Amino acid sequence: MTSPRWTKIARDLWLARGRMLMMVAAIAAGVAGVGTLLDAYTVLTREVNRNYMDTRPASASLEVDAIDDALLAQVRALPGIAAAEARATGQARVQSPGGQWYGMKVFVVPDFRAMGISRFFPNSGAWPAPDGAILLEREAAAMLDAKDGATLQVKDGEGQSHAVVLAGTVHDPSLAPAGQEQAAYTYMTPATAAALGDIHLQAILKIMVAGDPMSEQSITRIAGQTASWLRARGHTVHAIYVPPPGKHPHQGQMSGMLLMLLMFGVLALVVSAILSATMVNAMLAQQVRQIGVMKTVGARSWQIARLYLGAVAASAVLACAIGIPLGAVAGDALTGAVARLLNFTLASRAAPHWVYLVQFAAGTLVPLAFTLPPVRRASRITVRAAIDDTGVGNKDFGRHRIDALLGRVRGVDRTLLLALRNMFRRRGRLLLTVGLLATAGALFIASLDVTAAWKRNIAMSADERHYDLEVALNHAQDAAAVMPLLRGLPGVRAVEAWDTVAASRARADGQSIERTYPDGGHGSLDLRAAPAGSTMLALPVLEGRWLAPGSGDEIVLNPGARARFPEARVGQPLMVDVEGRAIRLQVVGMVREILSPAQGFVSPRALALAGGLPEGQVALLRVALDRHDTASRAGAAALVERRLEQAGVGVRRVITESALDTALNGHVFILIFNLVAISVVMALVGVLGLGSSMATAVVERTREIGIMRAIGARGPTLMRNILGEGLATAGLSWVAAVLLSLPLSAALGDFLGRASFGMPLPFVVSPMASALWLALVLAGALMAGYLPARRAAALPVRVALAHA
Repeated sequence: MTSPRWTKIARDLWLARGRMLMMVAAIAAGVAGVGTLLDAYTVLTREVNRNYMDTRPASASLEVDAIDDALLAQVRALPGIAAAEARATGQARVQSPGGQWYGMKVFVVPDFRAMGISRFFPNSGAWPAPDGAILLEREAAAMLDAKDGATLQVKDGEGQSHAVVLAGTVHDPSLAPAGQEQAAYTYMTPATAAALGDIHLQAILKIMVAGDPMSEQSITRIAGQTASWLRARGHTVHAIYVPPPGKHPHQGQMSGMLLMLLMFGVLALVVSAILSATMVNAMLAQQVRQIGVMKTVGARSWQIARLYLGAVAASAVLACAIGIPLGAVAGDALTGAVARLLNFTLASRAAPHWVYLVQFAAGTLVPLAFTLPPVRRASRITVRAAIDDTGVGNKDFGRHRIDALLGRVRGVDRTLLLALRNMFRRRGRLLLTVGLLATAGALFIASLDVTAAWKRNIAMSADERHYDLEVALNHAQDAAAVMPLLRGLPGVRAVEAWDTVAASRARADGQSIERTYPDGGHGSLDLRAAPAGSTMLALPVLEGRWLAPGSGDEIVLNPGARARFPEARVGQPLMVDVEGRAIRLQVVGMVREILSPAQGFVSPRALALAGGLPEGQVALLRVALDRHDTASRAGAAALVERRLEQAGVGVRRVITESALDTALNGHVFILIFNLVAISVVMALVGVLGLGSSMATAVVERTREIGIMRAIGARGPTLMRNILGEGLATAGLSWVAAVLLSLPLSAALGDFLGRASFGMPLPFVVSPMASALWLALVLAGALMAGYLPARRAAALPVRVALAHA
């Protein structure tokens, strides 16, 4: 037989089914949010590691003069070497079927079937690559919009065009996605590479170390020993590359993004738990007399508390039953979207079992924790206080300073003043409701602020660059002969030489070891020659000063380079290694350069002294145009390339500012989409809380409404009173939300920026975000208060006065 107490609570839940369904929906939304992000985080973290490690990434790559089978066999026999293979890399350009030219990173593989290091996998078409044809990484094929069997035009280092067949595609998860880097990754045999002319081929010795393959120290030591061994036998080692062991190029960015989104998901669950407390508090406010009756017939405080907590627990379990599957479906969709963005193949989409246990525990325990204080307070009320309860605290009404202050206000509609005074009658509930709306609003505003900060970051990065094209030449040329060729072109405003040379930290053993990934971009450190009086780059100086004209030993560090040299200080020397030669440079300044690889800026003279191009020679040009739209940049790029080729100057690549913007935006699309989605959930939960509070306030004041009707108050007056209270509550919560969003936006921007790019995002306060939340919360207040106000206005006087 069912206990009367549980029959009572079941009846209460049924009578308040609309409100309880709102609570279940809110908790389910919070559980689904946590589940979505926790599911995506665990699966993607596992799968990115599996994808990357399945390629068996080389512990180190050595750029050498030549490798033959005999040398390779000797390297494999060296102590500490577990495996070694010979490859080659090169640079060329490829034209898409649509006519656009892209830089092409060439990977030459002697035997596709015997790859044991830096593997990639067949995706479509031929395998292995036949002689005379190429394979494209699948994301590069999508970027070019090239299909298997298509004939592509490839330009070599001398500007000669070669027709080559696309035999198929491969999947190489060790590289950053081609679309984000705006580079086509191409795989071919040595015979095909030889037929493509001068594509700057460089022999690469890839090694896997024995012992501890995840120890950067061990890898660096063995790679250095191998380089010394090669040099002792007359070979030239141009560079040693040791990327972070076992870490995908975009793993840090992905983890930072998902961690921040997970934080938002947890906060969404907290907001839904606050909503639960608001609704339970509203139910308790209506049942104070019933609690008194139960105590009169012998109920103990803990028994009463157990009843209401049991109701909350049942609602939370139901919410988990809804939210956990929804979170799993949404998490699977998010996982797939990020996997496509970062070019993964998901072997398994299944999240660990503990993820669902955490969701269930959070979905039940967090709401219980937030509802415990009001339940505990209500269950401990004395019998006399419970029986004497009239629904609204009239004993202290009018005595509070706020009431006295409002009582002295003149010249304002008295109905609206009454609405304001009513708002403060239940100050505890007001605090809970305002806290709920403020928390939801702060998260909503902060998410849009962080989104705006990302966009501001990209815009600031574009504002720092005052050029439209970057043109890399195949070979160094006489600057006095090449630069006039471009300055005379229509639409060209200025041309400058910005040459660069790869560098690394100087080591005590004299080895030149770089942290660059095989794509040649991620992890790189460059010294870049900044022409005196340049107008192409406007970087804010954070410390010290910019380069003095003609200086031969000065360097200015950007944030990426500063991270490589954390000990660097303005006014102190810095030792940099360029191809095994230690260079001493004086740090004179630190600059802000957003979303840029690690770079140290030096004068052309310093670059020449460091082993770069002699002064007067140029291999990298930056071009500023009169017009800056995408079409003008694309047209100018084609014109520049044609003009240089007519003069016999080979072009390695041309990067437009528009293509760079596309690459940067590709890094943040998923983040922005999910932040906006979470902000919508926040807004929904907040409005639900306000609706619950308004409905409770109207029920509590039913008798008062009856008295107002009896002395002549009309329906529109009552509606204006109730809606005014809701709007005032919403306005107060908006002020609190804006104030709370400021430190939240700053903290989230700092965390996400450092996790993704090593420097905090700019602190952005988006007026649009605050205005949008104000509009939403006011509209929500009107919608939340309309039905209770309409019911109150239509309630007959007799029924209202008889309300208990």
